[in-house]
Amino acid sequence: MAHFAKLNENNEVIEILVIHNNEVTDQNGDEVEELGIDFLKSIYGETTNWKQTSYNSNIRGTFAEIGGIYKEDEDRFVPSSPFPSWVLNEDETEWVPPTNKPTEDEHGWGWNESLYNETGDGWEELYTYPEWIQNRIWVWNIDLQYFEAIQPYPSWSLNENGLWKAPVDYPESGDWDWSEQNLNWVEYTP
Repeated sequence: MAHFAKLNENNEVIEILVIHNNEVTDQNGDEVEELGIDFLKSIYGETTNWKQTSYNSNIRGTFAEIGGIYKEDEDRFVPSSPFPSWVLNEDETEWVPPTNKPTEDEHGWGWNESLYNETGDGWEELYTYPEWIQNRIWVWNIDLQYFEAIQPYPSWSLNENGLWKAPVDYPESGDWDWSEQNLNWVEYTP
């Protein structure tokens, strides 16, 4: 399959289409971009502007994306900016934030453009559910019209706060699933 980006008058990518390889292959079995462009123009009009792009980024830098730009003088695509404050890196292949992402491993971080505009630093800790909610299975009680937590496993019991608790404490590190058969946590590799 061959991928083509449709460009507007400012060389902004406005659409990406996939066409069959038969439409870009000449009589010698070679892929020819111009054949694909001619095929697309026959469908979408002679005034449309198309450039082939590679899903594997084999040509023209990166795979074209809607909102990205085609730089004609460099014959390559530049991805669209995720946020107005981000700038292209030195190679102009990736957008980078104006401040470095925090390095604390125990937290996930996300970019907040409004926070950046207010404080000059847009990184904020992503919300993680509190421990009391993480090991609960929530179902809608249609009779009472509210969500309620159900017992995840028969061996689990309610603690003093009314929360379900395994008979064995969750290990301090690693990734674990509960094994009702072994009545213990079993480590797994995600």
